[in-house]
Amino acid sequence: MSLKTYSIATDITAQAVSEAKLHKEIKDNFCVNGFDGVIVTGDVLEILGNSTANETLLDSLVLNHDGVSVISKSRQDILADVLTNAEPITQLPRLLNSLDKYPSVMASLDNFNYLLAYSRILLAETNGDITSEDTTLILGCFPAGWNA
Repeated sequence: MSLKTYSIATDITAQAVSEAKLHKEIKDNFCVNGFDGVIVTGDVLEILGNSTANETLLDSLVLNHDGVSVISKSRQDILADVLTNAEPITQLPRLLNSLDKYPSVMASLDNFNYLLAYSRILLAETNGDITSEDTTLILGCFPAGWNA
């Protein structure tokens, strides 16, 4: 159910909306009871839910939302990409073994901390657990826009 609407041009300082990011911000702050999401249609931002738990907080989140999209890809998606693209006879055993030896890579990917994952992958390569080709394959599966 549509709970509240805002104008992107006049109610949001950045005059832009990242639906996924705003959804997370509202959900994490528990300011909407029965929160069902956000919808953007043209200049209109619609908040879906049953009622506001804290309307002042909701208005503040919307006003201060930066509109910047979150660079994200789930750990499972990255692993699936890596393992699907691995050369089965040579790369796959090394990659699977390195996942067991360097679980911190997976934790950092799960938290979208790609710089930490990058350093752990380079460590695995330096230690000889994976090759430079393995590293290239893994890094190629990171979402576009992350920076080393």
